[in-house]
Amino acid sequence: MEDMLKKLMEQQSTFNKNMTDSMAQQTQALKRQGKVQDDMNIKINEIKKIVNTLNEHEVRLGKLEQHNESLTLQITALNNDNQKLSSEFCLLKQSDTIYTPKLSSEIIMSGIPQTHSTNPLTATSKILHSIGASHQVDDILDIRSVNKQQDNSTSTLPTEIKSTFIINFKSPQIANHIIDKKRRVLTIKQVFDIDRNGSIYINEFLNAETHSLYGRVKEVARDIKCKYVWVKQGCIFARMNDGADKIHIRSIADLDTFKAS
Repeated sequence: MEDMLKKLMEQQSTFNKNMTDSMAQQTQALKRQGKVQDDMNIKINEIKKIVNTLNEHEVRLGKLEQHNESLTLQITALNNDNQKLSSEFCLLKQSDTIYTPKLSSEIIMSGIPQTHSTNPLTATSKILHSIGASHQVDDILDIRSVNKQQDNSTSTLPTEIKSTFIINFKSPQIANHIIDKKRRVLTIKQVFDIDRNGSIYINEFLNAETHSLYGRVKEVARDIKCKYVWVKQGCIFARMNDGADKIHIRSIADLDTFKAS
């Protein structure tokens, strides 16, 4: 009986020890759980701070985008104003610019059938012969050929290719002499002895500035019913009708005066 009691007491002691150990383990687990919870709370707070910072950045970014759009509109407006001012300045500059005539040693011959343009020197020689200037062939320095397509959009005939020659002579005086020699209309049939309609044209070769002004003068002349517009030795002239005075147009300002006449 006594041994049995002793054995029971030993079992009770072992049980108590196991309980104490278990409680100690639970206490440690609770402490670890508490630490994990504390760490999680810290992380959650940090995440909240990051979210708040991102929200602040998003607001700032939105303001910056609005400011950027505003600046873009302002820059566009400034560019438009600058382009407008540049255009106005160019117009003012052009209106004051006097196109100084410059004698050219080049002339333009156009309306030449393609069938006779393969040898520019031969074709040019025939044209010079037709105006009584055969001796000027030896004064030719260079011939440049430019093909042009004739506009037959209103005709049922096939489109014909014609050529334009730019002929460079030894001097402006020779080129001007050739222009003076052409006193009548030259026909293709007359120059090349072929059964073909059309005319051969001989004109001065104009520099870019004079050519541009000449084009504008012709447009204005059509609008105001001016009868004559021509170029002589690089100078542009106009005459409203047979009895009117000759008008010398040297600048955009002159053109405006001509337009108002």
